[in-house]
Amino acid sequence: MSKILVVDDSLTDRKLTNKILKSRHYEVIESDNSESVPDLVEREQPDAIVLDIVMPGVSGYEICRRLKRSPYTRDIPIIFLSGRKDESDIFWGKLQGADEYLAKPVEPQQLLDAVDRLINRNRGVLLHE
Repeated sequence: MSKILVVDDSLTDRKLTNKILKSRHYEVIESDNSESVPDLVEREQPDAIVLDIVMPGVSGYEICRRLKRSPYTRDIPIIFLSGRKDESDIFWGKLQGADEYLAKPVEPQQLLDAVDRLINRNRGVLLHE
């Protein structure tokens, strides 16, 4: 079973994302604190991360940049799930290293398709190394 880390300071959004992912039988780890992400990633070794952008403390953009710079975490797919939905926000999110950018409120199937695609892509890369 694949493990997904969901990071969002909104309890409502976290619970909704959790429910969507569990419907596909993903194991979900939740955090409301972006600063906990490096430790959680090291301890839990998620197969993908669903990350909000606007959070207290460290922004999702900064977390994404840090994870993508590290040789230990750069291959973990990151999906930004954000209320920011302008083209410039999407462009900037991808520039930070996000593998996918989805706008809230997200359609459940859209989130599931993105997670499935990125996890399967990552597994394919790992199988060919």
